[in-house]
Amino acid sequence: MRKGLVLFSGGLDSLVVALLLKRYGVPFEGVYFDVPYFGSADRVRRLAMIHDIPLNVIDFWDDMQNIIRKPRWGYGRALNPCADCHFEMIKKALKMRHLFGAEYVVTGEVLGERPMSQRREILDDHLNYLGDDADLLLRPMSARLLPPSKPVREGWVPDEILLDFKGRNRTHIIELAEKLGAKEIPTPAGGCLLTEHVYARRLCLLLGLLDYVPRDFVYMLKIGRHLIKDGGKHWLVIARNKDESTELKAVYNRQGISFEGVQTGPFAVYYTFDADPLPYDEMASYVAYYSSKIRKMGAADYRYGDGQLVHVVPKNPEEHGWIHLSEKKVMCPLKGRLL
Repeated sequence: MRKGLVLFSGGLDSLVVALLLKRYGVPFEGVYFDVPYFGSADRVRRLAMIHDIPLNVIDFWDDMQNIIRKPRWGYGRALNPCADCHFEMIKKALKMRHLFGAEYVVTGEVLGERPMSQRREILDDHLNYLGDDADLLLRPMSARLLPPSKPVREGWVPDEILLDFKGRNRTHIIELAEKLGAKEIPTPAGGCLLTEHVYARRLCLLLGLLDYVPRDFVYMLKIGRHLIKDGGKHWLVIARNKDESTELKAVYNRQGISFEGVQTGPFAVYYTFDADPLPYDEMASYVAYYSSKIRKMGAADYRYGDGQLVHVVPKNPEEHGWIHLSEKKVMCPLKGRLL
């Protein structure tokens, strides 16, 4: 049998496809396109490992930046370009399939399951834009409802893996996963942070400010409170608890200025984009405000940058022109409206 390359997201559908191929002896490798706003690559690696699925993890953030800025098929409810995301991953997999010794690409797409990316017209559009490579795409979950591609016509895969699932009901897919021996059933829901308005608001502003957004900063958007001033030219990230302080320190790439309480208080990072920095003692006072202990004490010591010490009185940043991105809508430059 010819070898396939499976788009393995770590979701229910792609797991079922991989288990089907294993059950019927079809050789394949999996590929996971890793972006910082979609789950954890470690979770996907673990799911693949416990099911003995060969998996390759590819960093896909650089590819997706421009797609998010201007998607061909538009956005969903927030900043999610679902149809474009699926298309770009399929296109990338087809382009690099030979690196894995594969001759065709397999996805877990189900006709009509997702309103943004798996409607019939979108699936057909994807084939049209793929050109000649479209004939090397296999969608086994709905294969009996779609025109046969080359792997089907030429018998590269057995008929047993060609199914007729459609729509949003996942019951039969879960039953099939259990029948195929799945050791863990992934949550059927998506998990993409681009569908969440608070996260999307932060990323949209950042993409509007910078031509290139480093991966570490995109990951940081998931952590803590985010406050901005002057449309995002001043950006303050403040951890909300001890765990977030640890997490924020781990991804802090030293492009901004860090703030850490000496006796108590949250860890924070201050960034400027095309703007002169505000006084650091002023910034430390804003960070200190988010510690109830410091507010009761009335003042505290903070270290910033390379260890400079400053004694500050806590100040509420929202009383000084700062906007809390979790609480207020802002203009999203990519969508041209409030988000």
